[in-house]
Amino acid sequence: IVSTWSYGGSIVAPLAQRHKVPHFGVAWDPTIAKGEYNFLHLTPPREFVSKILAAMKSKGYKKIAAFGLQESGSIASIEELKRQAIPA
Repeated sequence: IVSTWSYGGSIVAPLAQRHKVPHFGVAWDPTIAKGEYNFLHLTPPREFVSKILAAMKSKGYKKIAAFGLQESGSIASIEELKRQAIPA
């Protein structure tokens, strides 16, 4: 099965796992890849967010704004952006 985007994958992933059917989610939300039958087919946020932040840093940006939808892919991406952008 191939699902598109995180909201579709979040529905398909548990069904694919339960029925032992391979599922490839075109999505960002890492929870869609849980289990041995679920896989992601997009660059996950932990990878692309680091590239975005590096480019912004090279331009000297001090502040950024992030906007997203209340769906799992946007939430995962913004959470990763917060994690990487805010020093511990």
